[in-house]
Amino acid sequence: PEPSRIFTAFPPDGEGRRVFVNDLEVPVFRDFPVVREVREMLAAHGATVARMSGSGSTVFGFFENETAGANAEKALAEHG
Repeated sequence: PEPSRIFTAFPPDGEGRRVFVNDLEVPVFRDFPVVREVREMLAAHGATVARMSGSGSTVFGFFENETAGANAEKALAEHG
């Protein structure tokens, strides 16, 4: 992956999980299930944190290492 896509400062012990909260996830997931599916796929492929950004234009995940992130990226690309 491109260096700009690697988050090396994220705490590996998961302490940052409670920082990432988005109250819009519930209504967006209800109306646009594909957004929920992408978030669930990131988590299923090893994201220590997977969340929706803003009003749903982006879903992101944090991974413990570059390989895990690349594997998730590949799985999402294969899924379509």
